[in-house]
Amino acid sequence: MTSPTEFRRRFVERLGIGPAWRDAFLDVPREDYLGTFTVRRGTWLLTYRPGEEGYLRGVYEDTAVGDELRPSHLVLLLDALPAEGPLHHVGPAEGYTRALVADRLGARAPFDGLLATEAVERIPEAWRQEVRPGGVIAARLGNALVALTVGEDGGAEGPLLPGMVRLPPLGEVRLPDAEGRRSSAVLPDPAGDMPRLLCQLARPNVEMGVPDGTLRHFRDRTDGSWARLVRRGGGAVDIDSGGPRDLIGELTPLLTHWAENDRPGPGSYGLTIHPDGHHTLWFTTPDGPRWPLT
Repeated sequence: MTSPTEFRRRFVERLGIGPAWRDAFLDVPREDYLGTFTVRRGTWLLTYRPGEEGYLRGVYEDTAVGDELRPSHLVLLLDALPAEGPLHHVGPAEGYTRALVADRLGARAPFDGLLATEAVERIPEAWRQEVRPGGVIAARLGNALVALTVGEDGGAEGPLLPGMVRLPPLGEVRLPDAEGRRSSAVLPDPAGDMPRLLCQLARPNVEMGVPDGTLRHFRDRTDGSWARLVRRGGGAVDIDSGGPRDLIGELTPLLTHWAENDRPGPGSYGLTIHPDGHHTLWFTTPDGPRWPLT
């Protein structure tokens, strides 16, 4: 029978955890924080209960449970933090993640790093103020993971990390029963994982729904702007839109650039937070193509 210690050792090796966090993952039993839990395997939901056969195997799979990040995504964030110095954790006061970082937590700002494992739409100014210049904010921005170095001017800049937190299924988004402005364009399918992530980063208040295989619905929760896309094949779309803003027009430059540059993953992008708090997404380098995030 495989012991919990051996399961943790294999877990660490499988995730490729480096020396800075290896001992923490070896010492902290994940099973102590999960109890009974359920995970999705394709279309199936599997429930694991303590004491049952296969429980520890389920515990030490690279799977998100509840509000916790998938372990491999957590490792990406942890590895982006300074190897030494006090950290601040923004997240649940109890749980597996807090136990892993407990020995590094500082008592007061400024910190050398800040770990935020709960999703935010924009990086709060308070986080930049709590981290010393040269320190790192490793955080979940929507379903993206970012590692931002804080500058002397109070801004922050750094890459999106290669991982992407699993996007939730697209639900129904109801649109007004009315005709709007008619137009057409050539766009990649915005319902794909990477286009969805880019849309989410660029306009977090815009909801997307997929009523059927060819139809895409968009609605801004704040001002009521909306758009209905009908895919015609070959990337061509017919657009019907209404409200004060042109939602598809705002997203088109970012999506078109992605499609024309070999459809890269998150790691090809980065983020600048200016001292005034404005966020800018960029491609490859801060001086490369960039898009303001609103």
